[in-house]
Amino acid sequence: MAGHVETEDREGIRILRLAGGVSNALTPDLRSSLRAALAQANADPAVRAIVLTGARGTFSVGLHVTEHDSPQAARDMAALITSLNESHLPVVAALEGAALGAALGLALAAHGRVATPDLRVAVPDAQLHLVPCAGLTQLLPRLGGAALALEAMLGARSFQAGAPEVADLIDEVASGDVLEAALHHAETLAKGGTRRVEDRREGFTDAGAYAAALGAAREEVPARDGILRAVEAAMLLPLAQGLELELLAYEEARVSRASRIARHLLVTQSRVARPANPKGAPLREIVLSGLRGSFTEVSVMALDAGWRVHLAFEQKSQNEATRQSVAQVYDGAVARGLMTAQVRAERLSRLLVGADMSGADAIFEMGGRGVQGLPDALRVRISEGDGVHPGLGADALWLRLYAPAHVAKLCEMAVGPEAGDAAERLRAALMQAGKTVLRAAPMPGMIGRNLDWVFWRAALALAEAGHNPYAVDAGAERLGFAHGPFRQMDAAGLKAALGRLELLGAARGAAGLQAGGLLHRLIAQGQSGARAGQGVYRYSGAGPERRKDLDTGKDAPETAAGALRAVLVNEAARLWEAKIAARAGDIDLALMMAHGLPRAAGGILWQADEEGLPGLMMQMRGWRDLDIGLWTPCDGLQRMVREVRGFYGRA
Repeated sequence: MAGHVETEDREGIRILRLAGGVSNALTPDLRSSLRAALAQANADPAVRAIVLTGARGTFSVGLHVTEHDSPQAARDMAALITSLNESHLPVVAALEGAALGAALGLALAAHGRVATPDLRVAVPDAQLHLVPCAGLTQLLPRLGGAALALEAMLGARSFQAGAPEVADLIDEVASGDVLEAALHHAETLAKGGTRRVEDRREGFTDAGAYAAALGAAREEVPARDGILRAVEAAMLLPLAQGLELELLAYEEARVSRASRIARHLLVTQSRVARPANPKGAPLREIVLSGLRGSFTEVSVMALDAGWRVHLAFEQKSQNEATRQSVAQVYDGAVARGLMTAQVRAERLSRLLVGADMSGADAIFEMGGRGVQGLPDALRVRISEGDGVHPGLGADALWLRLYAPAHVAKLCEMAVGPEAGDAAERLRAALMQAGKTVLRAAPMPGMIGRNLDWVFWRAALALAEAGHNPYAVDAGAERLGFAHGPFRQMDAAGLKAALGRLELLGAARGAAGLQAGGLLHRLIAQGQSGARAGQGVYRYSGAGPERRKDLDTGKDAPETAAGALRAVLVNEAARLWEAKIAARAGDIDLALMMAHGLPRAAGGILWQADEEGLPGLMMQMRGWRDLDIGLWTPCDGLQRMVREVRGFYGRA
């Protein structure tokens, strides 16, 4: 993330070009280099003006999110704003591409701004529960007034330089080369004198409107009080004191739990969403083949992504049945106004039966053996994850598409040790289809099914120990799950749930469920789950209802919540230690995206770090007698405690 400032002199005007890193992010090196370059230019008698611009067609995307882990970046930016404000040489910002967050603060601190019409400016800090730094709370109101400042900061709205809303921020929208226009503007300022941004007060001319904008914002977003206090102070305080107040408000927000969680989640998601770098042509044409699976959902997902789809199922009647089912899905979308008839027709035109498949890029095998005779096509096994096994091929690719595949954003991809380039091609295609792709090792259950296994097994163990199953579900909901484990098993179907538990349990070497346990008893009674109207719950038009014969025993949701969280954390440590999951963050994302755990809580593993893993290990002792295999700390968890670290760094 290094960066530096490139310098160039043109007839007495010094060009300072921000360069390096990702889109000229304001790294520590770049900030230090810029401050030194400003001082050198001001000390050089041959320099009459300064133009500040960015390399490679972008001004700067501002501070990287990890810079907010310490207060230093904000202090550096305040010092840079002061340096620009106090420069005796006129400074003109030549803006193109983007000027985001702290980078916009740099631009506003200059004496003039020239921009391309499509320059994008935005202040995304509030989305991370931060008070913007780099003077933004002081400079935006000075130039554009409170309403614009609050809309940009609280609403996180993005503007283009040519938009009338930001006309007061930009001195000139260049029709040609922005650097040449900025040089000309700097020359004009060098001859005619400048006004420091500290002395600009155009945004304060209507004090009533300023106060009204603050009042309206307080009613709408009381939780952003730090921003409101800083914007209010901009009208009352000199710039130096306003910057000090901004730093105090920023620091208060930076250390808040809400901001730490928001920043953590952004970093976690950005690691998963890093751009794919595939070798070879993108996937544009696929074959769906096999004996079983969510044929309709996968077809719709592929068509929505813009791919051509060949239906080549082993049961030939399934081809036409799938085609009709896909048409019904699109008919419903048209009827609800979500799609035009023309779009429906275009997508169905790419759903093919009996056409030449020689140009297919990939074969999606959905249960059973896929079509043969396409040696250059990627072979992707669509699986629920239970049957994934490292012995199935060094170049194999497995894919678990969470249901419903055409709606759910989450998927898991397991990759054989020699499938690197093919895996990147597949990941790029899935990202094009709007998926969040978690990469897992080719092991039974992958990530999600192993988490489900311990979750369900722990719930059954609690029930067998006398805990009310409905209290267990309530405990899961306290953790943030949309549905508790017994609701989940009902939804899957009790026979299917039992089959999954036994299959993955055997793969893990775990003891089988008790023959007379709750699942076996219900299945023996002919109660098979939600679709049949009765499982652990009764299902009617009013929704799931408790059964009186099962609504007994200990009713302590908080106890169940603690026990369930403990097994999930323990399993996460096992998955991470065994490299089945590449990162701890992938496990938290899987739980959030598959089960609805709230983002505002940061994730179960983030919470475990926050509260301390040693304490959680102590709690696990109280549940070991229920199932020693579930509540015995795994080697990975014990190692983290010994090494005084957590899932996301040092404890």
